[in-house]
Amino acid sequence: MRLRAVFFYLPLIAIACSAAASAQVTLPKILSATWWCSGVSGSCVGNGGAGRAGERELQGPDASDYGWTAGPLEPVFNAGCGGRAVSDDDRGQPASAGGDSASEATAAAPQTITLDDVLVGDVWVASGQSNMEFLMRQAATADQDLPHADNDHIRLLMVKKSAVDYPQEDIGSEGWTASTPESAKEFSAVAWYFAREIEQREHVPVGVIDSTWGGTPVEAWVRMEALGEDASLTPLFASWGRMTQGQPDALLREKMRQQAIDAAKAAGKPTPMFPWTPVLESWGPGMLYNG
Repeated sequence: MRLRAVFFYLPLIAIACSAAASAQVTLPKILSATWWCSGVSGSCVGNGGAGRAGERELQGPDASDYGWTAGPLEPVFNAGCGGRAVSDDDRGQPASAGGDSASEATAAAPQTITLDDVLVGDVWVASGQSNMEFLMRQAATADQDLPHADNDHIRLLMVKKSAVDYPQEDIGSEGWTASTPESAKEFSAVAWYFAREIEQREHVPVGVIDSTWGGTPVEAWVRMEALGEDASLTPLFASWGRMTQGQPDALLREKMRQQAIDAAKAAGKPTPMFPWTPVLESWGPGMLYNG
């Protein structure tokens, strides 16, 4: 999946914002240093949904919908490459100097957030179950490829596992990082090899967002409202109901399994094997979408 959204195009993305004394300006995790713009169809990734360059102002509480803390903020998105939108010609280039200010707001005291090391390239989402989650360090070719994983034109963002009942304001992540043997080893092997191939073939920076959780059903990744609008999907909710009702027994079985593992370890015996069981929340309809 290729993300397309408009944001800023500057070598140092300085976001000058002001807020009331009680409000601290924050950015979503997808906006961090070692981050870049998507050079497809005049777009950049990372704005959390803001409008096209020079088109839209966010005022008052609406600002919280775009990664800002709630409060009397009035950020104005003035994106551009020296006043123009990012284009395909910019792919593979560092963000050049001379754009408009990324965002401005008027209030008591200014606050500046600077994001550096921003490139223009392609951004892809890698999501799914265990095949996509399979780690680079577990790959058969890891010993051969990991020592050569240093590539500043491949950027990685790992989304932490989160299953919750309602949509969150932000993802759990440490932010973007360049590909290195250390950062790549815990990343999706499929996603990393995909990024390497695209970067070598297209000669543009490639970013990949790893949002995976093995052994999860598709309904957990789908918006709850969308599931509820299709009457044929009612059995999914009945199945989820049975699963939650059986959780006390599942917890007891897990406790007994752990006791058996501890006893085997204390006796110097092999660790007993048990059937795989899912994390309850990871199967909840819409819960991974929310996280």
